Amino acid sequence: YIGGFDGTSNVLAGMLFGMKVSGTHAHAFVQSFTSLGDLRSSDIKVPDKSRSVNFVEIVQKYMRELAFMNTNQGELAAFISYCQ
Repeated sequence: YIGGFDGTSNVLAGMLFGMKVSGTHAHAFVQSFTSLGDLRSSDIKVPDKSRSVNFVEIVQKYMRELAFMNTNQGELAAFISYCQ
């Protein structure tokens, strides 16, 4: 590959040219969220999958406890969605 790189972070390039995909996460995924209202669900399954909990409430609780309320809501929604 050009410049000695052994892969790409671009998923489409990886698919089209048979390159290994690695590196950064998909920024377009993060940018597709603008608020917590963009989430399909507020819930996430517990590890044994026996039940679901309101993950958004849990995240917001810890944000308050840590005094970390100044965050981009779209980015927060994207990372919550990724966890789901």
